[in-house]
Amino acid sequence: MKIDELDIEIIYRERKSICIRIQEDNKIKILVPNGISDKIIYEVVEKKLSWIENKIERNNQRMLNRKVRYGIDGEEYLYLGELYTLKIILDKRGKIT
Repeated sequence: MKIDELDIEIIYRERKSICIRIQEDNKIKILVPNGISDKIIYEVVEKKLSWIENKIERNNQRMLNRKVRYGIDGEEYLYLGELYTLKIILDKRGKIT
């Protein structure tokens, strides 16, 4: 289904409500109850269009701000709210341990 230039995948399932998912790669999946009409799906998407566009924009910003990690000595990583510095230790043969 295409709405406002958005390519949307509709997935019919045994459920009671409609769920809209925006994945990290900006793919839009809508989980809907079995037997629901396309008209109702279209109305829900139209109603939530600004929310969908906002989420896509946030995903795009997140991708632009994502740091590239190289795994080199001295590189810093955030883990469980703490900042850790990577220290690479070589064994006698010069291999990483």
